[in-house]
Amino acid sequence: MSLENTEKILETANQRLVETNLLMEGIEDRQRKLIEHAHRLLHYIAQLTKESNAWRFRAEEMEKERNQWQTRAEVAELSLGYARRLNARLAVQTGEARCPNCGSSAITLLHGMFPTGVTSPDGGEERWYECALQCQECGHVEEVTT
Repeated sequence: MSLENTEKILETANQRLVETNLLMEGIEDRQRKLIEHAHRLLHYIAQLTKESNAWRFRAEEMEKERNQWQTRAEVAELSLGYARRLNARLAVQTGEARCPNCGSSAITLLHGMFPTGVTSPDGGEERWYECALQCQECGHVEEVTT
């Protein structure tokens, strides 16, 4: 091998090393950027998870609150039904109850468990509670809504 040939080989090798070093620096730079991007994504995921948990907690609180209001409404509905039945009984006792059909004051209070007409195969009978005002003259029955 000649000296000239060896110098060309060394020069080419140096150029290749410089190119390889530049490529490696580019790869390392891109890896750094990729890692930074991954860290930002992890930060966003953590924020979204935190917000999601907060919304889930708020939804659970709202459901509890809704259940409390529903219970209050049911209690109020029961109280209203009791008040309506008591009002009907007092109206009959005082003679203030009138038949909406004929206007008579001959009214009696019906209340109790009455059959629906539905029977099961084992002979059991379906019943429901009813509270109503019944006119003794025309037979009209006005249900007291509960």
